Amino acid sequence: MKKTKKYIFLTLILLLLTSCVLKKNTQNNTSNEPNLIKITEDYSKELSDGSYKKNNFFKNFNTESQGSIDKKELYQSIDHYRTIVGDFKSIEKVQLTEQSVLLVLDNEHRKSSEVYTYDNTGKLTNISTFPGSVKKESNKYYSIKPIELYKDNLIIPGALTMPKDIENPPIVIMITGLGPYDMDETIGLSGNQPFKDIAIGLAKNNIASLRYDKSILHGNLKNSIENEYFNDFDAAYNFVKSLNNVDLENIYILAHDQGAMLAPTMAKSKNIKGIALMSGSLRSLSDVIFDQNEMLIKQSNGLSEEDKKKQLDNVLEEVQKAKSINKNSKEDAFGLKASYWASLNRLNTKEDILNFSGKLFIMQANNDFQILPDRNYYEYIELLSEHENVKFKLFEGLNHIYSESENNNYDMGIYDKESVVRPDVIDEISQWINN
Repeated sequence: MKKTKKYIFLTLILLLLTSCVLKKNTQNNTSNEPNLIKITEDYSKELSDGSYKKNNFFKNFNTESQGSIDKKELYQSIDHYRTIVGDFKSIEKVQLTEQSVLLVLDNEHRKSSEVYTYDNTGKLTNISTFPGSVKKESNKYYSIKPIELYKDNLIIPGALTMPKDIENPPIVIMITGLGPYDMDETIGLSGNQPFKDIAIGLAKNNIASLRYDKSILHGNLKNSIENEYFNDFDAAYNFVKSLNNVDLENIYILAHDQGAMLAPTMAKSKNIKGIALMSGSLRSLSDVIFDQNEMLIKQSNGLSEEDKKKQLDNVLEEVQKAKSINKNSKEDAFGLKASYWASLNRLNTKEDILNFSGKLFIMQANNDFQILPDRNYYEYIELLSEHENVKFKLFEGLNHIYSESENNNYDMGIYDKESVVRPDVIDEISQWINN
């Protein structure tokens, strides 16, 4: 299987460290500064209005970078970033160093930073994008306040959503799914935001919530499950524990997709009242990936039965490789590092969920083609049917992000259409918490 190529991300802390030489570097580049800044601003404009594809933005990278960066993946990451931050409004700051230009932008949904790095000939070697703080919101039902979590040298943006005129409400910590998701789980070309839908819906039912970007969206390495999930959650939990306007005896977790697979482990040794699991699984991540590949291969009309079998055999081989990886393994699987699989393979999800003493809400959507109900939801029922304080709910007519869906065919394009989390899902979660 083709390995996923990685990008070299600059962290904001490096920009802070280099800012001290800004004056010197500016003096050394007096003749180049206006031109380089103008070029960077033009590049940023292409990204914001979508013309970068038509203008073949990739040609602006030097030969070495073009050989190491996957063009399709680069363009997908740019599209995802622009969907998260929304339409461009203005440039708030420009900072030039010897080899990079930093732009701080104001956008429709969030501020953001873009870092363009150049070689000595003025060709691009790298581009890094960082969603910044969310915008404040307030009405008669709720308020949304931007917050910051701190992890190592990273600042992770988040949002605290509070119901209006409610003293010490219960609070939910929201955990996103697999991959570099932002706090809203923004997905699709239309920018659907299922986690924001849920946060606002909870607030209207007198429940506070904290959601946050994953640190891998801001340059943190995805080399272990601790780096992608556990350390982020610890920072979020510590933030909640520092609040004096919520009920610290009623802290809940709401987790989706892979976040739901890991939430019972993350809750260990913490004062968590209950966990709501949306489209989770008790099976391994490699098994879930196999399900998705199997569905895609079977739906491929252009493949012969023999070719389908060969492809499925290749996927099964990768599954076995992923399951056998340990701390001494070097070979990657499914484009994820060996160290990542090793950290996953150390977990015992079934044991952790059985040992959780709080209440549980197991949710699944029947038209979910990413986490198949018949292979995942019913396994929860089998394991937990005699467990106390467990609620099960299979939502009819909904997809993986709990919006309306007509069928369960594997089609990521359905997320491009504008949609919202169906209200009865939020009502069920709210009743489970408030009762």
